[in-house]
Amino acid sequence: MNIRHIVAISSKFVIVYGLCLSVLTPFFGVSILNALWVSALITAIGYPIGDLYVLKKLGNFFATALDFGFVFIVLFLLAEPIVDTAYNRLLGAGITSLGIAASEFVYHMFIEVTNPLHPSKADVKGHGYAVEVGEEFAPADDKLINESDEDK
Repeated sequence: MNIRHIVAISSKFVIVYGLCLSVLTPFFGVSILNALWVSALITAIGYPIGDLYVLKKLGNFFATALDFGFVFIVLFLLAEPIVDTAYNRLLGAGITSLGIAASEFVYHMFIEVTNPLHPSKADVKGHGYAVEVGEEFAPADDKLINESDEDK
């Protein structure tokens, strides 16, 4: 795993966890620990499917739509024992998944630029060092070059 995968996964986790924490914890009473493990689950499943496969095959719009639907279903199903009513589960999952989808649209642009699937020259192991050997065009003891105006 190269460093670009680690940066991409950790930035996705920070985005998802920040939005889950800022929406679900104060408004719907979800604990910080529950928001943490739901964010880890969304990141672990959503990164390889949505960000590496769907984004590459279908583009940013479809990957964002998939992320919206996936996050909505996961939050709605996993919030059943945590959130009291179905309306609150629906509202919390909708608001959070909408915020995550908006941030994922920008995140997908980051993924397309960094492209963690293709290694860069810095990632390739085995540096090929080479020695450059050159010749001088005119040696220093050449009389034409070292000839001063007085010698002429």
